Amino acid sequence: MTDEVDILFMRHGAPEYPSQTYPDPFLMPLSAHGRAEAAAGVAAIERFAPELVFSSDFLRAMETASLATAGLDVDIQPARELRERIFYSMIGKSFSEIIRARGEAGRGIAEGNSDLVEVPGEEKYTQARDRVVRFARDLSSAAPGCRILLVGHGGPHAWLVGETLGADLRGARSVSLRTGFFSRFTIQATGFRLESMNVPPCGVNA
Repeated sequence: MTDEVDILFMRHGAPEYPSQTYPDPFLMPLSAHGRAEAAAGVAAIERFAPELVFSSDFLRAMETASLATAGLDVDIQPARELRERIFYSMIGKSFSEIIRARGEAGRGIAEGNSDLVEVPGEEKYTQARDRVVRFARDLSSAAPGCRILLVGHGGPHAWLVGETLGADLRGARSVSLRTGFFSRFTIQATGFRLESMNVPPCGVNA
């Protein structure tokens, strides 16, 4: 039996992102546009026919997974390993307060690119990247031969792409996955292959 797994990675739909404060990822839902993006993925996921579905346990990802697998006989398994990297100590703080306290680093946080920011007591960038890569690699031994849907975030997607390319993409946004779009990976314990990237729902094949 092969240890290879076929991974379809879907980025969550657009969230209802607060304009002034650092959001609580467990409470931030999809926007109306994001719900439409999630629902648009149903046909693509039906064609892929996943045997397993894992989603980040952040609300916007779980809502996306639920809408995008509507009508399919699959269980959505929440996976904290697929979370985006966030700073829990900043939840609820205004972006202006964060910028005042942290200068340019705070501006990066407010603009959604915190790759180069480290906060004492919070998860480091390398820790976040490594947990996502480890989770994906472990699927090849936990579910060999399976077709697996992962619903997650832009950061985890970039970390998987970086692992595939053997490149450090920290801070790069050139490999950003659009909300509601898909990338596809083949993963073995010995390495990753990127089969397609940033594909709209209509472009996902079986």
